[in-house]
Amino acid sequence: MFNKILAPLKRDDSTPYGNGEIQTELSQIDSKYTFINLSRYTSGDVYGNIINEDAFNKFTSEEGKNPTEQKKAFLKTKDSKNIIVAHLGLGSKIILRAGSSLNQDAGSNIITIPESGGYCNGVVICDGDVEVDCNFNGIILADGIVTVKSGCEVKNDLFDSSISTSDSKSFWYFVETIK
Repeated sequence: MFNKILAPLKRDDSTPYGNGEIQTELSQIDSKYTFINLSRYTSGDVYGNIINEDAFNKFTSEEGKNPTEQKKAFLKTKDSKNIIVAHLGLGSKIILRAGSSLNQDAGSNIITIPESGGYCNGVVICDGDVEVDCNFNGIILADGIVTVKSGCEVKNDLFDSSISTSDSKSFWYFVETIK
């Protein structure tokens, strides 16, 4: 479902890479990244640059699902991190709330996420709006507006920006291992 590789666009000394330099560096990490064409990135479109729309639509399609599974988000826990993939078919927005388990009632746009250390954690991918009604630690990728309710905090110390193929704090590593 991820369209392009997430990579820092600046060196440690804060000077920007040229597209060719990044592509060379990525291909040295792993040859499967040689196909990346950074010229296809669209400035300012974070969601569109990261999420493959065709794969997202196929993944969230209602086709072939039984009625009790329709209009439900994909929910999974991997390495103590919650993964939530929600299609706009759930309504104009999804609402994230603290709960006892990772859950969504059929037909509801409310998704409960278990708390750990006072925060719900994970990765949320939604092609609409997201309302955060809990303390949240992680990454939210929304094609709409992310609203944080009063008294709630959103942070990310669950992942870092390193390009590591073995560090579980690396979002790169997380994306590569959830396949």
